[in-house]
Amino acid sequence: METITGVVIAVRPRWVLARTSMGEIACDVPRRFMRGVRGERTPLAVGDRGTIEIDPSGRGRVIKRDPRRTKVARLGSRRPLREHVIAANVDQLLALQSIAEPDFNAHGLDRLLLLGEVGGVRPAVCLNKIDLNDPAGTTDRLAPYRQAGYPCFWVCALSGEGLDELAAFLAGRETVLLGPSGVGKSTLLNRLLPEAAQRTAEVSKATGRGIHTTTRVDYLDLPGGGAVLDTPGIRTIQPFGIAPAELAVHFPEFRKVLGECHFKDCHHAGEPGCAVAAAVAAGRIHPARYESYGRILEGLRCDGQTPAAAQAHPDGE
Repeated sequence: METITGVVIAVRPRWVLARTSMGEIACDVPRRFMRGVRGERTPLAVGDRGTIEIDPSGRGRVIKRDPRRTKVARLGSRRPLREHVIAANVDQLLALQSIAEPDFNAHGLDRLLLLGEVGGVRPAVCLNKIDLNDPAGTTDRLAPYRQAGYPCFWVCALSGEGLDELAAFLAGRETVLLGPSGVGKSTLLNRLLPEAAQRTAEVSKATGRGIHTTTRVDYLDLPGGGAVLDTPGIRTIQPFGIAPAELAVHFPEFRKVLGECHFKDCHHAGEPGCAVAAAVAAGRIHPARYESYGRILEGLRCDGQTPAAAQAHPDGE
């Protein structure tokens, strides 16, 4: 049998769709492969690269997954507790919020950005529906993130305002788009990719199987190169595999002062001589970000990583 390499662009139970030099191929995921990655909630995710075996009929079979360069993952909600990888090998994470309808959720946004920081993915912020607020309100909401150094975009997907700058940021890179339901992901994608609906139909036709589920991640090619990985709305966001002592390094504005605290094991949660708290008092770290850090730290301390701990802090809803 022939073997080729490919990238996963759609994941379904027991099979995946892979893009290869031979085109898009539906590939089975055999039990022996699943056993080889036992303990993982998502042995294959959109964006994964690997080796595929092609049988004489043209059907594929995944036989190897390459190491992941980056990943966007969270704590799974099912038992046993496992890492749920949303996307693999992406370059950027675009965290989308709306200024209203639904209301802007700073704590949920901070958790989305954290998923990118932990997985080695460059995070950025996009604020949609700016037509529902005055410009000053838009600037105020993005101030903590601009101060932290994140690329920030404010757009109106309905009118197209701000989309040129966002499109330039996305071009040539693979970007996973995350945000809660209702913030306008579909409207935004329809503006950026008018052919997005057609691309979904092509995947369905190529495989002969229904793919219209509420849990899919869609791999959508950009006209000028690169791709956007569209994801379903996320309700609960809990990072996976972070110890409380490791959290601060994933807040970029904290990194400048880490190591300057009086105590080496400082968790930056009210200890005397804390350099992070001093930076907040001096205006070098935004108080809203420091407050979010405290909430996430408390969640990590709550009896390990459990669904109960995640639900106790519904900032991602």
